[in-house]
Amino acid sequence: MFLQLDPVTDFILASLENSGFSLYIVGGSLRNRLLGLDVHDTDFTTNATPAQVKQIFSSYTAIDTGIRHGTVTLVIDHVPYEITTMRTEGTYSDNRRPDCVFYTDSIEEDLKRRDFTVNALAYSPKSGLVDLFGGLSDLENRVLRTVGEPAERFSEDALRIMRGLRFSSVLGFEIENETKSAMFHYSHLLKKISVERIYNELISMLDGNNFDKVLRDFLPVFKLIMPEMRLPEANLGELPKHLFRLASLFEGETEAENCLHRLKADNFTIKTVKALISSEPIPFGDVEIKKYLRKNQANTLDIALFRETFYKEKGSFSRVKSVLDSGECYSLSMLAVNGNDIASLGFSKSEIGEVLEELLDKVISRRLDNKKEVLIEAAKIIDKQ
Repeated sequence: MFLQLDPVTDFILASLENSGFSLYIVGGSLRNRLLGLDVHDTDFTTNATPAQVKQIFSSYTAIDTGIRHGTVTLVIDHVPYEITTMRTEGTYSDNRRPDCVFYTDSIEEDLKRRDFTVNALAYSPKSGLVDLFGGLSDLENRVLRTVGEPAERFSEDALRIMRGLRFSSVLGFEIENETKSAMFHYSHLLKKISVERIYNELISMLDGNNFDKVLRDFLPVFKLIMPEMRLPEANLGELPKHLFRLASLFEGETEAENCLHRLKADNFTIKTVKALISSEPIPFGDVEIKKYLRKNQANTLDIALFRETFYKEKGSFSRVKSVLDSGECYSLSMLAVNGNDIASLGFSKSEIGEVLEELLDKVISRRLDNKKEVLIEAAKIIDKQ
């Protein structure tokens, strides 16, 4: 098998091989190449030590990103390339990371420690494809199975359970039966994994076309990490954005906030999910929609799309978009007058806000045109009242 590689990857391979070392493309970058998917970064494994890698590429930036486990990140043209020394691993006493690693010259030993067969492939132009565990066949059949015994792989590193669910969700792979059974059996070990790592895997799998099936097939696993969640009736594959899918998993704002805070989600995600959950149906009529926009200025298009796709409120998105595209005023910032204009008419600071709100009411309901001279005259009338 021969793979067409980009010039920088060819350069890295040639540089190490010309220095007497072997180097292979491995992991997700190789898997995605074989699947014909986009490759955003490239991972390598080599029998050169980190110090030797840095010496060979001394004219480039090399960062010790995982030096304890033999990983150096090479930066060429602002693009990172991870190069890890081939290794075997000791025991996993914390069910997450090996207690110690040992460098090896054997690509076979290095691949043996990996999680799934589709990630345990290696390629170099000199050696071709190295496939010791049937990974290529599993790729072709779209099957996800562990390298070796599933019990060993998941008890070593319980995060592999979440990684497997992510691969199934994003790649659409069917999880092999023994692998699936072990995922359920060892899911309790996820309690030993940091919530940040679990959340990162969860967010990544939400975008997958196969997420709805994965969620329903592995509901007890998801309930373990998100006890506040519910199983929605809607097919989540029909929801176009990952935060829509996340919001649909909660009955109310309180459940969502408690869960997402515990998983250490970012504030933007928490705020957006709460806004989607608490949203009200999109009204009909331009005036009513402008009143809705006045109250819900943030994420309104997203809310409308969520209402349409999750709650099946047809036309919600197009109605809101039509009003937004019209440019009609629905907020104080869009009024043709501001606080200074109102203050110049002799209104006190405490009165300015009330006057602006009254003018906005009349503009939204189309009782006044949103023109400065019109609004100034209207404000004078308010003053006389």
